[in-house]
Amino acid sequence: MSTEKLRSKTIKWLVLGIPSILIATCGLGGVFAVQNSKSDREKELDLLAKAGLPRHYDEVKHTPDPAKDAGALLEQFDVARRAADKSASYRNLTADPDRDPELMREYLRENERLVQLQGEILRKSELAILTDPSKGTALLFPQLAPAKGTTRLALTQAELLAAEGKPAEAIQKLTSAVKFASVVNTDSTMISELVSIAMRAMTHRTVMLIFSDHSDRADVRKEMRNYLAVAKPNVDMRRALRSEVALAIASEEMLRTGKVSLRELSGVSDENETVASSYKTIEQIISVPGVRELLFSRLYRFYRKLYESIPADRQRQRERLIEAAAADAGVMKLNRTTDLIVQLFTPVFNQAFQAEAKTIAEWRSLNALLIAAEEKAKTGRYPAKLPISGPDALDPFTDKPLYYKANANSVKVYSVGADGTDNNGLLFRPTKGNSRDYDSGYSIPYIVPKHT
Repeated sequence: MSTEKLRSKTIKWLVLGIPSILIATCGLGGVFAVQNSKSDREKELDLLAKAGLPRHYDEVKHTPDPAKDAGALLEQFDVARRAADKSASYRNLTADPDRDPELMREYLRENERLVQLQGEILRKSELAILTDPSKGTALLFPQLAPAKGTTRLALTQAELLAAEGKPAEAIQKLTSAVKFASVVNTDSTMISELVSIAMRAMTHRTVMLIFSDHSDRADVRKEMRNYLAVAKPNVDMRRALRSEVALAIASEEMLRTGKVSLRELSGVSDENETVASSYKTIEQIISVPGVRELLFSRLYRFYRKLYESIPADRQRQRERLIEAAAADAGVMKLNRTTDLIVQLFTPVFNQAFQAEAKTIAEWRSLNALLIAAEEKAKTGRYPAKLPISGPDALDPFTDKPLYYKANANSVKVYSVGADGTDNNGLLFRPTKGNSRDYDSGYSIPYIVPKHT
């Protein structure tokens, strides 16, 4: 189920369920004493610690090191990026579907400060994201948008280098970008993992376009090998649960001290008066002594059980997907007042773990394609069968070997993707809609449809 559908269902439940919530709340005092609620919360926090999860947000708080951390530079980059987006060269470039090299040169010349900051950022080895949750969620992820901006700029630079006849240098530029992407998700929340995945997907597509045109060149194959070594996925949604727990603990503290409202934590705008009123009522409910502790103890229990059910071994992707889907289904069935916070705070786990599996499948497909191209350089033909074995040959969605198709002039490696069905190697959405009836992988030659 999509995030939008889940939110819509949750909001509908909130609006329709307010009367029952109020009635149930009246009885909470008689069922749960304040002291018992606090005691339950402490027990759940102790169990979190025993399971290997943080008991306090300080356990994942990142202290920035100016010598290594790109956080401050990203803030400057974001200011420069916003200015660049208003430039005439940017308007000209984005209006050109053919990406004229001269327009790219003009854009890079006109925005030298942006390029300079990007270079400094890509030389950093760390990225501060989860710096201090106690200050509010608005301060948690300020670097994610500019982090994606550095990758988008690298794509333009790589495209220009390739157009100038420098494909090896183009791949070097993408290698530096994907290296930075690998730190975006380090010990942070699921959204950071997903941003890292999105950044990798952008570089993968561009690097494949370049490699597809120049796979016969030894220097390009060498740079592709370097790229794959850096781009090997380090995303881990189970690890991200640690930071989700820390964020929940920090959120509880912010609600307790009044630093932030429940509506702000949930990302709900004030435009819908009915929803805003519902959140205001819920905030009054959780301000009752003992209620907030009770509701959050349920959330901590949910996170702990999910963490324990997800295999720690990232090679067991199919099992991870099954457990994540079960967690989503479980959240949708919750209708008790005591599970209110669980519904409001839990992400869509199945989509997150699907994204993790997809980025692994994409890397494995790229790796297999490179090996096939190396074999062709030696023998004059692509291998007849998938040229790799072991874990890196498996489709994480099925635990079966990746699909491989080759003839004299082309080669394709792909995963069945989230729908679990072989769609005959269709690598892009057949329409502009949300159909999942396509596969995930790459090919030589690699052609990206205009509508994607």
